[in-house]
Amino acid sequence: MKIPTPRIEAVIFYPAGPFCRIEVVTRLVPESLDLVECLARGPAPGQRTKILMAVRKLLGQLGRCGVRHPDLNARNILLSPSPHGWIAHLLDVDAVSLE
Repeated sequence: MKIPTPRIEAVIFYPAGPFCRIEVVTRLVPESLDLVECLARGPAPGQRTKILMAVRKLLGQLGRCGVRHPDLNARNILLSPSPHGWIAHLLDVDAVSLE
């Protein structure tokens, strides 16, 4: 099963004291908003339901695939319109692990 995420274009590693920092550069998803922005704009009731259904679908996929995201929050879910409603994409994937 494929988890929707923006396409990763580059991963940058650089020293940070005794550790290493990682930056993940992703492709821009046109017309997208994070979940916080999307809901703050006050979508129409029918759109709100479609948005929440897309988020529910993403969370279900994560659970079925055993994906653990230690910093999953509303800002790490990106929503983009599609012909059939909305697609929820997972962001901040550098710390994601599989159970």
